[in-house]
Amino acid sequence: MLFTLLGDSIISVDTTLIQNGDFRFHGKEFVRDFSVITTGNFPDKVLSTEVILERGKINVHLDSISVVSGAFLQTSYKCYQDSNAFLTNVFDNQINRNNIKTLNELYINKEFRDVMNHALRVIKGNANNALGKRVFQQHNLQMTDEQLYSIYDLFEESTKSDIEIIYFINDRQRSLSEYWASHTVLNTVFQDFDLLSIDGTTKQISDYVGKSKFLFIDFWASWCGPCIADFPNIKDVYDMYHEKGLSVLGISFDTSETAWKKAVETHQIPWETVMAKSEKEIRDAYAISGIPYGILLYDNGIIVEVNLNGELLAVVIRKYLE
Repeated sequence: MLFTLLGDSIISVDTTLIQNGDFRFHGKEFVRDFSVITTGNFPDKVLSTEVILERGKINVHLDSISVVSGAFLQTSYKCYQDSNAFLTNVFDNQINRNNIKTLNELYINKEFRDVMNHALRVIKGNANNALGKRVFQQHNLQMTDEQLYSIYDLFEESTKSDIEIIYFINDRQRSLSEYWASHTVLNTVFQDFDLLSIDGTTKQISDYVGKSKFLFIDFWASWCGPCIADFPNIKDVYDMYHEKGLSVLGISFDTSETAWKKAVETHQIPWETVMAKSEKEIRDAYAISGIPYGILLYDNGIIVEVNLNGELLAVVIRKYLE
């Protein structure tokens, strides 16, 4: 039997006869997800394997270890599995040797970057087929925000609405939130860092703390679509509460000064924005799992709210300033 699948849903089921150990299927190409070929019935012996139903002749040998050949995507997936197994083994040895404990330590590890760069190349070349979807499933939890957004922008609408893609992304956010929950900075004093201002001078977070009753710090980047989409929400809150004691500081995680400054000009940001000189250290210090991410500080430097965006800021600031 041939089950054409999309996530957990069965699109179609085809059957054929096995004659002298051989079988054949004919049909339309379907590459959005893996399909499954099976033979036998439980409790008797059942053999099965996954296959991508791409155009052309596909050879399938069903056994205890099945082999699929003759199809480009299927062959590409097998090559990816082999190379990824090698890179992952090298990386695993590095983890044990270097005692890597945090996500940010992971992100800067060379061997981990080798694994991720290899996976990202495969996903970007196959963003809307079963191969890209499978590799995205395996690696989205380890992606940085920038990597995730760069992949998501390549997805067609049918891929973005795929229930499994939605689940993978939501599960990533849930897992990261749980991870960073144990690193919360709520009710602690802010930590200071050097920042680059628009005019090229060095600033520090302490330069902005205590200038108003409350300081909202928005961590963002020009490559972060949700960050840009949140600017109007922050502007609404800023306009409503600035005269009542709310200041806003934008800290960009851009690595390009040009991209950062262009975004500030394009979106006409009315509050002061600076660029982080040490993104990793700031992420660690403020337990930032993803951006946009905001924190609210009282004038004495105590962090009174965390994990905010513009919409949430509009809700929580009322209890302080109204």
